[in-house]
Amino acid sequence: MHIVLGIPDCRPQDVCYDCPGETCASNPECTCKEKQALYGIGAGLNKFLYNEDGLLQDFEGIPIFECHDGCLCNDTCQNWVVQHHRQCYIKIAKAEKKGWGIFSSGHEILVKGTFIGTYSGQYISEAENGSAFMIAISRSGEGSYIFDLNFYHLKGMEMLSYQCRKDWQCKTLQLRHDLTWLQNHACNPNCHIEACYVEEGNLTKPLVIIFADKEIHQDEELIILYFGGIQV
Repeated sequence: MHIVLGIPDCRPQDVCYDCPGETCASNPECTCKEKQALYGIGAGLNKFLYNEDGLLQDFEGIPIFECHDGCLCNDTCQNWVVQHHRQCYIKIAKAEKKGWGIFSSGHEILVKGTFIGTYSGQYISEAENGSAFMIAISRSGEGSYIFDLNFYHLKGMEMLSYQCRKDWQCKTLQLRHDLTWLQNHACNPNCHIEACYVEEGNLTKPLVIIFADKEIHQDEELIILYFGGIQV
């Protein structure tokens, strides 16, 4: 759950009305597919970003628009991935010189494009980011992480940030088993971050989603580049 401070209420995302069951992938007039293709037109995308196995395809930097409960399709649709939650196994362990980190714990190799998890936090405005309240939090010793939501497709819009605090993450860990907040940084990452929308029509409020960027083997640490990858 995302706690929102001073951010406008969400606007409903587009829905597809003529794709019963799992027919979105085969329907060229699927509304969700058309919207997805609109944001990927410069990269030659004319379909969903997920393949039939639920893996993210090689179109890094393009926002993901998933079908959802408001659509006529159901959860067997090819365009439902994040909503199924993480299907791979990860664990918390000590990372060399980094403290805690997350590692692959299953016997299967995590292939490129595998959904790893949602980076959970709360949305804050640019003004709130520098407020006395936020400064007090940073000095409290509770721990606070700020992630600027400066995805390329949001260029020119009022930028929000994503704040993660240790006490919130403990609650998240108990309720959602979401461990991605422990993911460490490296200059040669094996995971990357994408923006995703599920029943959210406000483009400034994406979900922050993590995917495998290459094959990841058992007991290998899952790491991301904190500073982003695509430069445009």
